[in-house]
Amino acid sequence: MDSSSTPTMDGSEEGSCAKRRKMGQSQSDLEESLFSNFVIVLVGPELTKYNVYKDKICSQSPFFKAACYGQFVEATQGVIKLPEDEPHIFEAFLHWLFFDDPFPKGYSEDSVEDAEKCALLWIMADKFQVPEMKPLLLKLLSRTTQILDAHAISQIYLHTTKGSPLRKLLVADTAILEPHRFAFDADFPSEFLFDTIRAMAELRIWLAEDARAIDWFNRQAEGIREK
Repeated sequence: MDSSSTPTMDGSEEGSCAKRRKMGQSQSDLEESLFSNFVIVLVGPELTKYNVYKDKICSQSPFFKAACYGQFVEATQGVIKLPEDEPHIFEAFLHWLFFDDPFPKGYSEDSVEDAEKCALLWIMADKFQVPEMKPLLLKLLSRTTQILDAHAISQIYLHTTKGSPLRKLLVADTAILEPHRFAFDADFPSEFLFDTIRAMAELRIWLAEDARAIDWFNRQAEGIREK
């Protein structure tokens, strides 16, 4: 009889094999549990890969909660594709998600790039159903001294609806800060041009009424002083 195939009296060979199988199964379970806590998000045309902590992003975003736990193919595959979004905007979203700040290097009021990033983040927050993020972004945008370019404005009008707070802020800033800049630019959305022209007309009316009110007040004050 071949003694190499015969287990020892104390069963050490069989016990060793069982232990290895158990360790292998435990490691497999650990890896499965570890990876199940993350969701893969592929962003942009080149599908840049991000491993995101599932519980965190799902607790903040109904969009991701539905994708991860709903009746969608993403839920079974553990992969969410966002080819229409921009990786650097998604990275800013993740930084806000984990650190409450989408601008780790600070927000510059004189930077067109930061203003555009802020506007696109607002659109992303709206898409992901994260209303808590929007007030911060509007506050930052209201402090900017720069007007967005035609591309950013087109994105805003493409991804927001009439009456959107982001549209209102954009139109008001343009009407007040640079009403002449867009007059002959065919790249701007026609709806934006219409909204801005209307805002400029309302602004002129308000300024005229305000001037008349000041003049009336001055005349009244002058009459009081004469008495």
